[in-house]
Amino acid sequence: MNWHRVLLVSGIAAVTLGILALVAPEAITADINQAAVTLVGVLALLQVVRVAYARSQRDTQQAQTGTPERRQSVSPPGETLDDAFGYFRVKPHTHYRFGVRDGLADAAVSVLTRYTDCTEKTAREHVENGTWTDDPLVGRFLAGDGDVRTYTPTSFRALLRRNSPTDQVVSRCVDAIAAVAENGHQHSGERSREELETDTAENRDNDTAENRDEHRNPDEYEREERGGEGLHARRQTGRWDGISVVALLAVGVGVLVEQPGVLLVGVVGIVYAAYTRANPPSERPLSVERAVSDERPDPGDSVEVTVTVTNESGRVLPDIRLVDGVPGPLSVTNGSPRLGTALRPGERAEFSYTVQARRGVHEFTPLLALVRTLPGTVEDEWSIATPSPSALTCVPRLDPLPVSLALRQTTTQYAGVEETASAGDGAEFYATRLYQPGDSMSRIDWNRQARTGEFSTLLFREERLLRVVLVIDAGTFVAPEPNTEHTLDRSVDAAGQLYATLQSAGHSVGVATLQSAACWLPPGTGATHREKTRELLARHPVLQSTPYEPDESPVRAKRILRSRLSPETQLLVFSPLCRPSVVRTIRQFEAAGYPVTVVSPDPTAANTPSQRLARIGRRVHVTDIRRDGIPVIDWGWDESLPGAVARFSSTGVSP
Repeated sequence: MNWHRVLLVSGIAAVTLGILALVAPEAITADINQAAVTLVGVLALLQVVRVAYARSQRDTQQAQTGTPERRQSVSPPGETLDDAFGYFRVKPHTHYRFGVRDGLADAAVSVLTRYTDCTEKTAREHVENGTWTDDPLVGRFLAGDGDVRTYTPTSFRALLRRNSPTDQVVSRCVDAIAAVAENGHQHSGERSREELETDTAENRDNDTAENRDEHRNPDEYEREERGGEGLHARRQTGRWDGISVVALLAVGVGVLVEQPGVLLVGVVGIVYAAYTRANPPSERPLSVERAVSDERPDPGDSVEVTVTVTNESGRVLPDIRLVDGVPGPLSVTNGSPRLGTALRPGERAEFSYTVQARRGVHEFTPLLALVRTLPGTVEDEWSIATPSPSALTCVPRLDPLPVSLALRQTTTQYAGVEETASAGDGAEFYATRLYQPGDSMSRIDWNRQARTGEFSTLLFREERLLRVVLVIDAGTFVAPEPNTEHTLDRSVDAAGQLYATLQSAGHSVGVATLQSAACWLPPGTGATHREKTRELLARHPVLQSTPYEPDESPVRAKRILRSRLSPETQLLVFSPLCRPSVVRTIRQFEAAGYPVTVVSPDPTAANTPSQRLARIGRRVHVTDIRRDGIPVIDWGWDESLPGAVARFSSTGVSP
């Protein structure tokens, strides 16, 4: 039984009877006892209390439309302290959570063993004794001397910031760890892109709880996925609930004081409250058409998107809120993907906006439509797709860099343009030496023999074709600031430019990823291979700007990649070096005999202690790789790729 309908009918009948009693009292022959009238008034007032309490406990509900104007948001490395502690885990494949003290202690041991003369055992003893730092508070805390809650702020500035004792101690511990890394870095003579940022007063002022919560998890994007087409929710917004309180109050007071005018006010309120319960159409009320000015733009082009919405229902829609499904990696540069309007049956509304094209395949999601009643008390949330899918396919141009990249020495049996350090039967004159038995007669310098009577052999420099595979770390989505390009975008763009640079130099170049064996293009040359590379970088799912879960495990993908590499292949790995597993993989490839060069975009930030600790952890990863003899191009986020490559090629180390 539908009790709401029964109560509604009963209420209407009672109101009708009451109005009839006021207008034509002679029509009511029943004798209504005064006690019954008083009971009705008291019940009305009790209902006022119940409705008012229920309204106070319920918030106004409405759909959240997100921010389609901006790109999907990612976080810097080290969103939380536990994430930052992961850079210093000693054991691979462990997934336990660190305590704050243990995690900071491991970080201190890591920098001591790499940037001072300490062994791991000695470094651990220094940390346990508190003798590794000049800050006595930090030394006592990491040595386990007392609870963090016993430490008090040491400056008036700290009191004003209202940070917890844990926040203050953690920040000072990170300062001390950064100081060890910086001093050891300077004394070791290792060159880097920039000096490690330590905790200045400005940075410490940003170490608030609000700043720590500003960024979301790298794999959690700002825009909510709403699924496919259809009605997703019908909600009571809670607006105008107060009219019921007013109406019932007027009815109760009017009955108790026997004032017909006050009772009529309540009757009007009840009628309006019933009107607010009307629902929008139950069938899909709108149809959507979307047109784009260019379905295959070049990177950086402006594309105009036009959306047309038609009211397909047979009734007026007084309140419609529209938000188009802009692809997450794209940002709106002009206009707005939103529209608020009202439509009569069969009427159309149109709006347009402009997005900036980026590499990849970008599919528009269904349009979000919020259809409300005139008083706004009921809201339907619809996802409405266009008759045909809308997408932009942006293929990179693969422009070569204006500078060349100094690769490591490895050759194939094919003649090319790379000069080797060895001498022998080649194409370019290199040197002469005294004749040795067994030398080819065609290599004897007969002119010199005629002048001096001495036999000498001509040596020629060999020129060979390099075989290079560009390996992209497609499993990390981080950036120093939200709503900007992340590390995968930057790595893929850099891979495209270096592919064009190496291929124009005559080398054989292929493409692969660490996460998916399906993303593989064998090394090759020529225009056809170049076009395949462009399509791979633009279309393959694992290289898109949104996370993709490959079918196979990363371990299997790396095993398959290794089986595909020929012995003379060298690797150019693009990774931010934010995960220990990637660092281990790079070192394993090098140990297996495949020369590796790393191009590493630096996405670290320094706004919070955990972010600064992650920056130190990434520096530790870079140091470990370089100590294995693997070159690393430490590419700053505000630095151009040609500038980083030029300094690396001229110095042999990253800037």
